[in-house]
Amino acid sequence: MIDYGKLSRDCSYILRHAVDKYNLKSDSSGWVSLNDFIAVLNLHFGWCNLSEDALKFMVAKSKKK
Repeated sequence: MIDYGKLSRDCSYILRHAVDKYNLKSDSSGWVSLNDFIAVLNLHFGWCNLSEDALKFMVAKSKKK
């Protein structure tokens, strides 16, 4: 079972504070590669086989969008 609250906090932390720490490359609009982002979540934050669908569900479920 995925804790979407924790996943959201982990995503926010990476994107707001740690893009450089995890060597994610952002484009001129601030976007990072989804595959690279998921790899960081799986490798450094203990998510196991996290998928794009899980992230989409997290965003859809979020009040903040």
